[in-house]
Amino acid sequence: MGQANNLRQVKTVREIHREERVTSNTEAKNRSHPHPLQKTPHTASKTIHHQRFRKAMNAQIGLQLTSKRQLTRMFSILSTLALVTVPDPNPLPRQAEATPSGTVEIDTPDEPHVEEREKSDYSTPKREDGEEIADFIERVDSNQEYIKITPVRCDLNAETIARELFGLHEYGGGKKLPLDIEKHIGMVEGVSNFEFIIHKPADSNEFDFYIGPGERGDVDCDRLSSNIRAQYPEDYRFDREEFDLSEGFTEVPHMVRFNGVEKKRKDWMTRLVGLEDNDIERSPLANLLETAIQSDGEVVYQVVMEPRQDWSRKASQQKMLLKRNVNSMGGMFFQTAMDAVFGVNKERKSARQRGDTPNQVGGTISDREANGVRPGTSRMAQIDLKDPANTYNVCIRAASTSQSTVKSISDGLNHLSGYFYKVQGEYLGQDEDEFGRMMNHGITYPAAYKSLGRTKPILVTNTEELANFITVPPINELPKASKAGSGGAPKSQSPLTSPNEDIFDKFDNGMAIGEAQTELRDNDDDLQQSTLSQIEEKNVWWDKMNERETIQLGADHLSTHYIRAAGTGHGKTVATLNDALTAHTNLDGPLIIVDPSGGDMCENYLSCHRTLFGGTDDVEYIQVPEKNGEVPCMPFFDLRPLTEGADLARPIAIQRVIDHYFEVLNYALGRSTVEQAFVANEILTSLLKAMFDKEYGKDHFSIGDFLKVAQDYAKYGKRVAEGGEDKIQNKARALPNTSDPQLRNMLESHFEKDARQFTNTTDAVLNRIRKLKERDFIWDMLSVDIPDEAWSDSENWYKPDAGAIFDLKEVFNSNKVILIDTGNIQGDSSKMFSVLFLSHLWSSAKSLYTPSKDNYCANVIIEESAPIARSDVVVKNILPEGRKFGLSLGLIMQYPEQVLGDDPDANQTAYSELLNNVKTKLIGNISIDDDLSDSLFHEDLDSEQIKDRISGLATGEWVCELPSTEFLGDKAEIITMEALPVPPGHSGVSLPFHQTLKTSVKAVARTTVSVKAIPS
Repeated sequence: MGQANNLRQVKTVREIHREERVTSNTEAKNRSHPHPLQKTPHTASKTIHHQRFRKAMNAQIGLQLTSKRQLTRMFSILSTLALVTVPDPNPLPRQAEATPSGTVEIDTPDEPHVEEREKSDYSTPKREDGEEIADFIERVDSNQEYIKITPVRCDLNAETIARELFGLHEYGGGKKLPLDIEKHIGMVEGVSNFEFIIHKPADSNEFDFYIGPGERGDVDCDRLSSNIRAQYPEDYRFDREEFDLSEGFTEVPHMVRFNGVEKKRKDWMTRLVGLEDNDIERSPLANLLETAIQSDGEVVYQVVMEPRQDWSRKASQQKMLLKRNVNSMGGMFFQTAMDAVFGVNKERKSARQRGDTPNQVGGTISDREANGVRPGTSRMAQIDLKDPANTYNVCIRAASTSQSTVKSISDGLNHLSGYFYKVQGEYLGQDEDEFGRMMNHGITYPAAYKSLGRTKPILVTNTEELANFITVPPINELPKASKAGSGGAPKSQSPLTSPNEDIFDKFDNGMAIGEAQTELRDNDDDLQQSTLSQIEEKNVWWDKMNERETIQLGADHLSTHYIRAAGTGHGKTVATLNDALTAHTNLDGPLIIVDPSGGDMCENYLSCHRTLFGGTDDVEYIQVPEKNGEVPCMPFFDLRPLTEGADLARPIAIQRVIDHYFEVLNYALGRSTVEQAFVANEILTSLLKAMFDKEYGKDHFSIGDFLKVAQDYAKYGKRVAEGGEDKIQNKARALPNTSDPQLRNMLESHFEKDARQFTNTTDAVLNRIRKLKERDFIWDMLSVDIPDEAWSDSENWYKPDAGAIFDLKEVFNSNKVILIDTGNIQGDSSKMFSVLFLSHLWSSAKSLYTPSKDNYCANVIIEESAPIARSDVVVKNILPEGRKFGLSLGLIMQYPEQVLGDDPDANQTAYSELLNNVKTKLIGNISIDDDLSDSLFHEDLDSEQIKDRISGLATGEWVCELPSTEFLGDKAEIITMEALPVPPGHSGVSLPFHQTLKTSVKAVARTTVSVKAIPS
């Protein structure tokens, strides 16, 4: 801060030129822009024609600031050209300090107070008289958008980073003029500068890495993005984020600035250590980060860099001087004088003018002696290696609320010093001026008198050297403490993105399953936002569903089925709610959810559905069983939907019913128990075939009818086996009528056993029927027998007045949502119900499916579906053939291997069918086996790497395999997807009417059940 009683005001040439117009003459071109803090009057100024100004600039191209006299001469020339009127071009102030934006201080008379300039004027914010420091920090707007970079564990390519920094040198539309004069002249826009930040918040052990535009130029984050992404491996993560440098400070922090220190004058032309010279397995920033992570206070590390004008001519001049063993023009004059006085021998004179060491830049490029990580000791070679055409002015500083941390950090970059040019940290204390420049994203340029010294507040670096200071290190290149604070993750946790993002356009309408990770910027701010509802949460949710990155499966995709597998707490239930709500919105056809978990899935769906759609008239909630014991009933022993509706051959239809019956028995008795009594199974199968006999049997019957036939076979067959009287009559009573002699002989053959053996066998048969009676609701469901008069031959389906059945014809021809809650029956009973339901569903689908809409899909979602996924109706029917009938099956489970159950060998076929015929796989953070990893495709990842990717997923993230979008189309690589937001109305989302809705869900459930049921 300047002294309060100072009557003089410091002004820059640029500020004077940009002062506001002070004359009322409209033809006058005089402009003067005072410093925002100046309070001194201004004298009259003159104008200059733009062409004259350019000529003056050309005249000053060769001017070098080597003395105070030359500085005074420069301002005299500018005054003569009427660029600025200076009443008294005095020498520089005696107490001059480092000044912002390359300003050179001159004295002017007092001026009246003017308003503060905009940031684009590049002034350094200063605290006003009497202003509290907290108010000053609050007043300064240091907030801006940055690219936030999150590292991973990987290897960096130093050449790639340096190459992209080389490209960054050409960014922006400004100009770089000799002597940095563009900083003083209003009509010339300077080159863009850039800013790199490492931020460690107070009481945090994690770093954030940012890069963005500096205080001037026309480059923004949009333009920077491609260059920054190209520097790093594809596994790094890049986000846009607003960040305020001053946010963590309530007072002026302790500051350190890293100065460039020259061993001799003009050694800034020599090299520091470049990134490619750093051959140790540690980041150049490791020391600094390790110190910062140990601090409990706020720490900010800032690098501001700007492209520097090509100084190849200066480099050639310096090489000429070095060739003569001097370091400056003054030294050369002195040497010439000494030679004239004392003489010089021919050998030394020849060496000074030797032709084997040319003056041109690059002439000694091969002379690069290595000394550890230090570049070679030849100044001439180092000037060549510096690449004068592509260098940066770099200002490096750090701030912290902790004095001890800053003092420790001041040594954090010493190891990057060169042989002649060093990096030296200078502790500044609580320096308001330096903090102001930090908040203003500006560079601290050396004051004119300091430019003559060997220590300057900026560094001159080439691209390789700059990379040391601004490269976000991979976490494997950091010491242990800072590795944990880097905010990075292993490479396996980086998102997988699609190499062809046009694929998003092919998944843009249907069931929304997640948001694909993408490297393209999200332009949602440019999209028209929804105004469907006055409730903001609803509009936000709808907008998210309509984003380009939201993957939606259409009817064609869903007909190849999908699986969503993840552990508890990963977000399966919320994801399923989003699946269901968006499928109901965007697709034609019914949505059926079977929930055996006993949780609040159905309740939450009803709540969300009402919130989004304004009611639940198109939702039916079925609780199995209802509190009054009622259950939905589905004809099971009925061939008519299969033979007449699905046009199956009668033997095939009969075998399908038998297979489904044994499927139910597996859950009632256990697969091993069922399979052990193979004789009983044979008799049971024969009895069912006999009951369905085309000539003597029936097309339909109830489980009670089946039990009566089995009981007669056991009762009268025992009498036949005992050899009593009326053997022929008992045999006739025991055997059901059949037109198949082989079937009759098979049943008769068991009568030849002794009575005890026969009884044991028939007891096993009866047990396979009576066991179902232990679960009354299952028995009641199988007890339905629809008479012939209730069957419609024209419709090939039951008539509307058929009686107590779950009528799927109405369901298939609607857009209803059917919620089936089997949470009250749990375990095997729930599995039995699901198998019965799917059997009825499959028969109905084959009988009733008449595709008439392009986007039609009967979507069935089953929670906790692993036991159901290995059932025959799923493995043999729905998965391989469901597509033909517009049937989609969504299987929700904890991990796919659950399908193998307790008998992996027996269920391996079911597991293989699942992996091969389910084309959309959504896998959360679980441990997977070789079969699943082999079924997932990514060109750059092998099976083990895919396993690592999946095990490294964060909560809510999914690895997704999408189905092919066309016949003979390429298989899509797996991608990473993020969870969609919790839908409004969910118990976890606060809405104005949610509590009222929650209390009314049960009432809604009772009133929306439209199925017909029979008492249990």
